[in-house]
Amino acid sequence: MHPLTGRTALNVDDGSALGVTAAAAVHAARRRGATRVVVGAPVCPPSARDLLAPLADGVVCLRT
Repeated sequence: MHPLTGRTALNVDDGSALGVTAAAAVHAARRRGATRVVVGAPVCPPSARDLLAPLADGVVCLRT
């Protein structure tokens, strides 16, 4: 695995039904030293977006 110290991590998912897997990926990126974490998915329900918003520095869901 590449170190993420001082970097921005972009976590892209093919769709986030609950947001739990994406949340785990955000925590993993932070543990590896990422200074910013952005989550992107083409679709996600509002509940997943709301779960991820306080964890990530940015959440982009093209369609909720």
